[in-house]
Amino acid sequence: MRERRAGETAGTALTPRFQPELFVLTVLALVTRFWGLFSPRAVVWDEVHYERFAGAYFTGNYYVDVHPPLGKLFFAGAAKLLGISGDVLANVQPAPLLRVLPALAGALIIPLIYLLLREIGSGRRTATFGALLLLADNAMLVESRLILPDIILLFFGMLTVLAYAYARTSAGRTRLMWIAISAAAGGTALSIKWTGLSALALIGLVWVIEGVRDHRGKLRALVAEGALFVAIPAVIYFASFAVHFALLPHGRRLSDPIMSAETRAIMKSAGIAPLADTAPPPSFAKSLIDLNKQMEAINAQWAYTEHPAASKWYTWPIAKHSIGYWDEDEDDAGTQRWVILFANPIVWWGVMFASIGIVVALIRRAAALEPKRAVLAALGIGYLGNFVPFAFIHRPMFLYHYLFALVYSVLFTAVGLGALAGWDGDDRKFWRFPNAMSRSVFSGVAAAATILFLYLIPISYGWSLSADALLHRRWILERHVGVSGDS
Repeated sequence: MRERRAGETAGTALTPRFQPELFVLTVLALVTRFWGLFSPRAVVWDEVHYERFAGAYFTGNYYVDVHPPLGKLFFAGAAKLLGISGDVLANVQPAPLLRVLPALAGALIIPLIYLLLREIGSGRRTATFGALLLLADNAMLVESRLILPDIILLFFGMLTVLAYAYARTSAGRTRLMWIAISAAAGGTALSIKWTGLSALALIGLVWVIEGVRDHRGKLRALVAEGALFVAIPAVIYFASFAVHFALLPHGRRLSDPIMSAETRAIMKSAGIAPLADTAPPPSFAKSLIDLNKQMEAINAQWAYTEHPAASKWYTWPIAKHSIGYWDEDEDDAGTQRWVILFANPIVWWGVMFASIGIVVALIRRAAALEPKRAVLAALGIGYLGNFVPFAFIHRPMFLYHYLFALVYSVLFTAVGLGALAGWDGDDRKFWRFPNAMSRSVFSGVAAAATILFLYLIPISYGWSLSADALLHRRWILERHVGVSGDS
């Protein structure tokens, strides 16, 4: 069951979700994600792939990718709405206007995290702390400002969790509505990348546990809810492939000159031959199965490749291996411009050490954490479910694969630290902390994260820097950066 929110007693109304700090966080998220969004006016990192894939839906030329198609369909739809031509995308010319979609998703994650923390029983200060840490993380910022699907995936994954959190405190049709929204968001995440399944898996586990515990007299409702959790994601997943096939009619046969050499090579390496000229059109089911086999085969084949910007999964919590997404030498001025996927160490390292401390406090059964034990367990499972499986994946992987786990670790830290520091107390006045130490921890961490965020912003936005200034900002983590990319 949901714990009472801070400052809430039996019989009182719920604490309002919309507070001044939520408005401020949302505005700051929008400003930081959209500021200078169209610079650099160049094709950055994997934008080369996602522009080309989106452009294929304008030309109808078949392509093969390792991920499900919905993320690329989102970009194609956004391009259509924003007036970006298919020629620009197909020929991989700069299309910075298309960055609006991930920037919006990246900005909305911040208030979403605030609302999620409030809904799982945290006070205003705790919710603000968690949202602020993600707002001030430079890796989250950079990933929100490029034509890449990962931040969109993350948004829908966390929306899955938030919608289910709302369902847990609702009843009747309202509960079914939130479950349907949760299932739809989870299906969307799954249809962008298979890793999006983690969000559905987490809420599915919680739903099963709660269903077993509270099943009496609710069998019919549980059957209906279970059907929604299965049917809605399946419909979204299959529908995305149906649209994908419908928009790509050209280039799937042996003699079709439109089939690109790259697509031929990928299909050959995956062990799937193009259709023979005399073969009848395959059914949707066969096309779906064949393409998913190709995606799995490509993933398996990548285990035998290397990439200079790749990193080992166990190095991600300290963000050891940053990635240079784009760079440009300004010879006349003697300066350089870089866009680097670079973590804010206050956020990443601080969360890592704080999480360890919270786990120790849980083991020692700290009284302040007892009411939060179930919530912390769910968030801990969410973290492990988005981190440990990468140990068994042998293809090249990159720092941005950790972002899902990072968000869960921030949530875990915010909930645990909020309980230990007394931030979940009286919510009526935001700055009324229980003691000076509690206020100092909140203010000190927030200030340190913000200062370092601002210090690192030049390599998040691609501003001009001298060689020394760039080096000063890269000493914190490993100095290696790789520029060419793959997804």
